Amino acid sequence: MSERKDGGSAFPEIESLYNADENLKNVFSNGGMSLRDWFAGQVLTGLVSYDPRMSDKGYEPNNVAELAYKYADAMIEARDKQ
Repeated sequence: MSERKDGGSAFPEIESLYNADENLKNVFSNGGMSLRDWFAGQVLTGLVSYDPRMSDKGYEPNNVAELAYKYADAMIEARDKQ
């Protein structure tokens, strides 16, 4: 089964810990949200702001969310081609 490409971390946090001698001890990274989630959120904002009455036109929230992720997946695919 292939793993979905999510573009990696959108906003990684890196924390360095030092021991008493000021020598680097460990570096931790918190991945945060994926780039795919970030893209989908941006698309979703654009879709809803373009036409806030989307739900009145037969677009259920789940359908709009799925559409946002389809755009996000296309953005990641285009990004990977570069």
